Amino acid sequence: MTNALSPAVTRRLRDGWEAMMRHYLPGRHGCLAAGFDAVEQILGRSPAAVLDLGGGVGTTAEAALRRWPAAQVAVLDADPVLLFLARAGLPASMSVLPADLSTAAWRATTSGRYDVVLVVMTLHFLPADRARELYAEIRTVLNPGGVLLMADTVPALGGPARRDDCDLSAPWSRWWSDAAGEPALREPLRSRAQAMAGMTSAEFVGGLDWHRVAALDGGFRCCRTVWRRGDHAMLAMHDTSAR
Repeated sequence: MTNALSPAVTRRLRDGWEAMMRHYLPGRHGCLAAGFDAVEQILGRSPAAVLDLGGGVGTTAEAALRRWPAAQVAVLDADPVLLFLARAGLPASMSVLPADLSTAAWRATTSGRYDVVLVVMTLHFLPADRARELYAEIRTVLNPGGVLLMADTVPALGGPARRDDCDLSAPWSRWWSDAAGEPALREPLRSRAQAMAGMTSAEFVGGLDWHRVAALDGGFRCCRTVWRRGDHAMLAMHDTSAR
């Protein structure tokens, strides 16, 4: 007999994920609001299609849907546990896509083109060279005038650095310990162990200049900071105005 994940447990784990994201991205609510404001300013309208890359359990994608309820919103991730929770907790109107950002093959999973692509607290998982390639790949799935919103640790001065916020007692470890205790997640956890064996986060940090150069190399004409709190920033990248 398969144990079902109850709505209450789904909600608790997804709420815990969102709380963890707020820990790693201080001021997250204001960050997303500033990014969404920038999208409307650049497009001159609300977006019709939004893709959240590395979106985890889908709380960022859900925030986008609340802002733009008429939009088609999709969340993409490689982690079987997070995909399971996204499917269990997101509205049926949203798409949940399994794909790994470590290669360009993720694009085959997507459907059509998007007005907005979100990469929120995801890019640091990739090495610098792969992050640079990802920018160019994202450009190919955006509609003309579309916007890439990227939020992560982005020092305003200096070049690439490394993150130093990993701690066994940090929210990340506590959240996964909580998830591991749920019988309904045993199969997704087994799938995760197989699918992600040997995968580790690069913990890459690029300075603001690094992102600007990578964006231009990837085909974007503009890369600007739309929100900042300390070393965390939201960048908006686009080619030309859609208006």
